[in-house]
Amino acid sequence: MSRSTKTRNRKAPQPKKPAAAAPLPVRPHTTTTKPRVTDAQANAASATLYAGSLRIHAPHTTWTGHDNNTADTLLDDDTRLLYTRTPHGASIEAARLCTHGIWHTAHITDGRELPPFTETADDCTLHTPAPLTERALTLGTGLHRATAAADETQQLSRDDIDASLTATTEPMKEHPQP
Repeated sequence: MSRSTKTRNRKAPQPKKPAAAAPLPVRPHTTTTKPRVTDAQANAASATLYAGSLRIHAPHTTWTGHDNNTADTLLDDDTRLLYTRTPHGASIEAARLCTHGIWHTAHITDGRELPPFTETADDCTLHTPAPLTERALTLGTGLHRATAAADETQQLSRDDIDASLTATTEPMKEHPQP
């Protein structure tokens, strides 16, 4: 009996293929939600639109909205605008301090009403100046006293200062050593 031997042909080892990457999970399509807008933001936006319709330049970024259907802004000329929204409409009120410290207000229905309003408030002669408070009087007298004291002081020259320092009878002491 003969034994038959089979020789196997060995193939060279092949490099392993990398495993396929797992697919990314697919998120289900969700409907886009509306951005959440607060009442204060809505009031500021409404104030911007209403002021624009009256030809008043007050950018949206300058308005401060409040939750009570109002918004306000400060214009470049120090006039304060107050927007109020009611169920029947909206209105803008302008307010400005006169030179006497009294607030002047006016209902604004057109942007052309603002310049005459500011001129009237700036040229106000209707009010007496605001009374001075006790603190203001105290500060004023203290300032007057300090100014008078500064006027009464004498100027010293450097020679006078040096002479006063050398005129001391006491000899200078050395700094003690530790």
